[in-house]
Amino acid sequence: EAEADATAKKRQAAALSRAVEAQLKAETAQLQTEMAQLKADAEAEAAQLKGEAEADATAKKRQAAALSRAVEAQLKAETAQLQTEMAQLKADAEAEAAQLKGEAEADAT
Repeated sequence: EAEADATAKKRQAAALSRAVEAQLKAETAQLQTEMAQLKADAEAEAAQLKGEAEADATAKKRQAAALSRAVEAQLKAETAQLQTEMAQLKADAEAEAAQLKGEAEADAT
């Protein structure tokens, strides 16, 4: 009876050991699955953030280029305006010089 009891206890201990081992394997597999999912989620988020950053950088480059073109166009317009004003001032000065020369010649005669 004692031997049978010892054998039963050994079997029970072995069964419990196998159950604990199976439970640990199942929990390990579950953790590995969760870790793989977390890794996949992190990689997907990183890829999304990278894509957003690249799109943002591209948009900023385009915005900077558009601003540069606008500034260049503004400078060209202002340069053209100044050239027009300078030509007008030159024409006015030449007209006034011609008038004064004409008056001086008339006074001389």
